[in-house]
Amino acid sequence: FINEGATIACVNFPEVSLEPNAKVHRILNVHRNVPGVLKKINEILCEFNVSAQVLKTTPELGYILVEVDANPKFSKEVKTKMDALDETIRTR
Repeated sequence: FINEGATIACVNFPEVSLEPNAKVHRILNVHRNVPGVLKKINEILCEFNVSAQVLKTTPELGYILVEVDANPKFSKEVKTKMDALDETIRTR
C-alpha cells in the first residue's frame, strides 16, 4: 500500500490496484462516500494530465487512486486542492 497505493486484501478499504508506473505521480484520496465527491475531484483533476484513475467505494468510504504527469508541482497542487475538500479524510 505505502509504495503503490494498492489496497488488494485490505480489510478496511475498497480493493484498488494499478500496475507500477515510475513515469507518473500517484495521488491517493480517501473520502466520505457521499454524492458529488467524484465531481469535485474531477473538477480538480481536469486541470492536469491524468493517465489513470480508479475509484472504489464502500457504503461509508471512497478511495481514489490517480496518476498524473510526474511533475512535483502538479502533484503538490492536486494534493492541496483535494485536502481542501470537506469530504476528504486523507490525501497522499
